[in-house]
Amino acid sequence: MHMKSNIMLYNSIIGNIYCRLEDDYLTGLSIGSNNFENFNEKIVCTELKKELDDYFSGLLFQFKFPIKFSSGTDFQKYVWTSLLKIPYGEIISYKALANAIGYEKGFQAVGNAVGKNPILIIIPCHRVVGADGSLRGFASGIKRKNWLINHERRFRLTTNFRHWFK
Repeated sequence: MHMKSNIMLYNSIIGNIYCRLEDDYLTGLSIGSNNFENFNEKIVCTELKKELDDYFSGLLFQFKFPIKFSSGTDFQKYVWTSLLKIPYGEIISYKALANAIGYEKGFQAVGNAVGKNPILIIIPCHRVVGADGSLRGFASGIKRKNWLINHERRFRLTTNFRHWFK
């Protein structure tokens, strides 16, 4: 039996973020529109809100909030989990990602799996780009993908710069 989830609305600089929570796990995150049906109530999860606040302030480089996949094939889950290994502020092509996870000839399948990522931002599918560096496919739009990449690059560079003087 599939239990109903709760929804948290988070207002961000790139639009409303809808977070689906089941038990103590984040199972979905969408930007701009609420794609989640069958939820019990709107809630505020202070731990997740704090992590999102810190991310958008440039203070958080890796999310710690627990996630759980409530849908997806084993292959999709493998690709989504692999996305977590892409460092903050870095980008990788779909083809390079496919090579890195052992699917050299299956970069289109990898790209399709990336496109079905249910937990945007936290699972950083925005860090995957075309082989020529072009921004492609992001469920919440290319402008938001571009914003997220530039946001992370800005704080990654700032953070690296700070380390030079420590």
